[in-house]
Amino acid sequence: MSNNLEDFSIRLNEILDDIGVPRRGRLVTLARRFNITHPSAKKWMDGQGYPDTDRLIELAKWGNTSLDWLLTGRGQKRPQDLNASQEFQDTVELLRKANPQQLKMIKAVVETLVKQS
Repeated sequence: MSNNLEDFSIRLNEILDDIGVPRRGRLVTLARRFNITHPSAKKWMDGQGYPDTDRLIELAKWGNTSLDWLLTGRGQKRPQDLNASQEFQDTVELLRKANPQQLKMIKAVVETLVKQS
């Protein structure tokens, strides 16, 4: 698990670089922006802990990164890197919220539609 935390810390610092947060003062910036204590921000920065789910989502939005990339390093770093239309992105977001049974049904419908094209 520690390796995952260290990798998260590296990605966190990368997005902070991307959005122009100076290295000096990052703990204060994170603490203020996400209403957390300095020790909590230090854990994020040092690879000793993850933010809670709500803050992870906020962090990904603030850093203009995908949540998957922020957490795992997989997938596209930035949602717009997919060059997908807003309609496609909205559909993907709906799919993320679907439960496994709904996903199975959705897949069957999409397969049927694609075969008809």
